[in-house]
Amino acid sequence: MEIDKSLREENVQSLSLSISIVFLVFILMSSTFNSFIIKPLLRDGSLIVHGRYMITFDALDTVEADEGASVVAIGSSITRASIDGSCIENFSSIRDLEVYNLGLSAANPYTELMQLTALINSNPDIVLLEAGVNSFWDIDSQNRTGGINEESYIEFRMRLNSILMDDSDFGNWTEIIREKDREFLFDDYFSRNNETAKYSNEAIEELFSRFVLDQSNAAKTTSWLRAPETSDESWEDYLSTPNYRIGVWNNGSMIEDWEAWFENNMQERSKFGEFNPQHSGTLFHTVMEHIVEELTRNEITVILIATPRNPMVFDYLEPGQTDGLNSSLSNLTISDDVIVENMFWETWDKDEFLDRNHLNDNGRQKMCEILAPKIDTILTGE
Repeated sequence: MEIDKSLREENVQSLSLSISIVFLVFILMSSTFNSFIIKPLLRDGSLIVHGRYMITFDALDTVEADEGASVVAIGSSITRASIDGSCIENFSSIRDLEVYNLGLSAANPYTELMQLTALINSNPDIVLLEAGVNSFWDIDSQNRTGGINEESYIEFRMRLNSILMDDSDFGNWTEIIREKDREFLFDDYFSRNNETAKYSNEAIEELFSRFVLDQSNAAKTTSWLRAPETSDESWEDYLSTPNYRIGVWNNGSMIEDWEAWFENNMQERSKFGEFNPQHSGTLFHTVMEHIVEELTRNEITVILIATPRNPMVFDYLEPGQTDGLNSSLSNLTISDDVIVENMFWETWDKDEFLDRNHLNDNGRQKMCEILAPKIDTILTGE
């Protein structure tokens, strides 16, 4: 009897060990599948509409490894369209300067808050922080144009950012996250791996389509919807000069007559949040204040950039409608390490814009020639 009991105990222990090993192998295999299969498919636009959303934390690892002077630009697609890092580097007198453009489509201050700890740890010399009329509206009482569901976008970005983060990327910025959004923050390995695995079925379908049907949902290599791998030769060049959007579409059709488009659309669009900044008291104000305070506390200079808009926009704005921008920028100027570059009130040529908000090649060249000497002045102290 004693022998049988001992054998049973050994069998139970053996079974438990086997189950543990199987579970561990499953986790490791899942992690490998997630890292080496799913994430590249997210980056090339096969599984999500815009692979550039995948670059932030890998990009900040690259910044951290940079031993020269570095400048990081963060913000929305307005930042992505405004900054040509390679151009600024060429115009700069600073040897080994690297300018990184991390602007992302539809980003708002709240979604970009998640990168703050990683941004600080990457130790750039300067952060170009988008701070325009679109940065200070009230998400709780206003909407923005473009048909974007802000709450769905925030959930998407928080879920996606979480699976790209390490434990060390979480910091005191989490205290600002709204209670209803906390469920989208995955601050442990298992929950991040589980969230990544949700793309497994789509990933398998994409691989099947590629290898069996010779078809793929991936964006073209030169598309603004695709991001290269960190191992690609183009990676660092892409971080400075991303694939810019070319042409503008409205309901699938190219817009040929911009004056007619403004006449038919801008009156309504001018009522949305992005053209009605508040003076203070919003979630975005709280976020921007925290970002600026934390960056300057860590001896990182902040340039608050309010980019220009297509001059045709101003025909549709009421007097005083955007005054909240000036007061918001003033409140953020908490030290000499915060510099304001408010170009919103400047009149740029309409031929320097891709649409109502975004610069084109001509506009980027002009922005480059403006920013390069300012960055030089800050870095040299002259």
